[in-house]
Amino acid sequence: MLAQQDQMLSLLETLGPSLASWLNGPSEQAVRFEEKVYRPALVRKLDKLEPFGIDEGDRYLDTLKLTDTFIEPDLLLTVWEDVTEETRRPASEDQHRKPSRKQDRRLPVFQALSGIQRLMVVGGAGSGKSTFLQWLAVCAAQQSFPAALSDWNRLVPFFIRLRDYQGQGFPTPEAFAEKIIPMGAGEMPNGWVRGVLLRGDGLVLVDGVDEMRRDDREGMLEALQDLTQLYPLSRFIVTSRPPVVDELTWPAWHVWLEEAGFAESRLADLLWPQTEAFVGRWHDALQEGHSRS
Repeated sequence: MLAQQDQMLSLLETLGPSLASWLNGPSEQAVRFEEKVYRPALVRKLDKLEPFGIDEGDRYLDTLKLTDTFIEPDLLLTVWEDVTEETRRPASEDQHRKPSRKQDRRLPVFQALSGIQRLMVVGGAGSGKSTFLQWLAVCAAQQSFPAALSDWNRLVPFFIRLRDYQGQGFPTPEAFAEKIIPMGAGEMPNGWVRGVLLRGDGLVLVDGVDEMRRDDREGMLEALQDLTQLYPLSRFIVTSRPPVVDELTWPAWHVWLEEAGFAESRLADLLWPQTEAFVGRWHDALQEGHSRS
């Protein structure tokens, strides 16, 4: 923690007094913008369900909320075996030794996240990665995390869907909020996003590394490296399908994850009680939508 604080102080010399002042706390204007504009806009934008089997023109579609039907998942966190003194020594150029990997540890999502600052979630198409990040963003915006994760209720979520930036490169912090409030961006106080990130109040949710064009991936990695170094106190969660971030396909990615302190995980399949609960919530949400129409 002291090292991170020292790093922050050194950064202030280059970031300038206007941004440094954010560390003393947000201004009244920034608080008003966050509470009255940004958080409500994010909930309206992302607290939506994309249901299967319902026509897009169905009048009940707009009544379905993600938070009404979503079941809190379990995470499969990658856990490593303790290593011997021999394996702790640097590997030679022709030999790459790593500690053996244990079986993934299954934990309820709030318990898993409580001890994590940076997380990589890997999963196949349709495994729920994007929905998971969307749900986390809404929970943060509504400040509805339970006691086990109460510290996250102060966080301001920034949801970055990388497919929206194909061919454009990774967005700068100033652009993090533009997709959420395109018509209200002019109301955003100058330096607001960077101030949030500097104080460690940011929750940066980066969805779909695999959806960036191959030519853009190295630039994206450099941008993420810069973000985690400039804003070490904020939290970062990144998702991707496995083929793109495979260790053999993109070794630089895995080196960076390890150096930046990212935990690796997958979303666990729902257990039978969770599946039953999901079906029940789904029908309740539809019934409520019918009754309101």
